Amino acid sequence: MFTKFASISTAVALGIAGVAISANTANAGAVEYFKCSLAEGKTMDDLVSVASHFHQVIADAGIEGYSVSYLSPLFSSDLKRGNFYWVGTATDVATIGAINDFWESDANKPVRDHWLAVTNDCETGSVYFTTSVE
Repeated sequence: MFTKFASISTAVALGIAGVAISANTANAGAVEYFKCSLAEGKTMDDLVSVASHFHQVIADAGIEGYSVSYLSPLFSSDLKRGNFYWVGTATDVATIGAINDFWESDANKPVRDHWLAVTNDCETGSVYFTTSVE
């Protein structure tokens, strides 16, 4: 999933992390989005099983501070049925970098294979800094 976009997004995110985090130190988090589509015959339940699998693998690896959710279109001008966004939320940019590195690791190969069985190619990927307002 992340192969095409992970290297670019991680490099960009980590390259600007010092500047952005210094400006938003109190509540600087990070979110990554990957626009993808379901493979033929697959459902949201299949996607949920990938994210659950990934959560277990990263927990076993001792990586904390990352969660996955999906955006599915109820109404959208840029998404059609079967498209979705993988939304990875992290407590900070370093965690996004660690997740992207881990995604390509041998320890995560079962999740990557699971992902490839459920999805088609991702079209776009992006990483954002977040600022929480409470």
